[in-house]
Amino acid sequence: MLCYFSGAGLAFNSMYTVLREDEEVLDVFWIEMACSFVQGLSITGLQGGEEETAVQLSASLRHFGRVLAQKSALFNKVSF
Repeated sequence: MLCYFSGAGLAFNSMYTVLREDEEVLDVFWIEMACSFVQGLSITGLQGGEEETAVQLSASLRHFGRVLAQKSALFNKVSF
């Protein structure tokens, strides 16, 4: 299961620059994706997972945090 998290982190980190520019993706999926990566990092820690998985997921979470800080106005508005 940890290989899925590592792959997800690697894929996200590769697509991050494209995803952060799409406001619809940010509005609809950003928080949900961030929660999934936090859960993955939690599982990795509980299972004593591979260090590379933790590195990929940590890098992903830094990207999520950077976007939340830079585009905070988008996350403060009401969306449907």
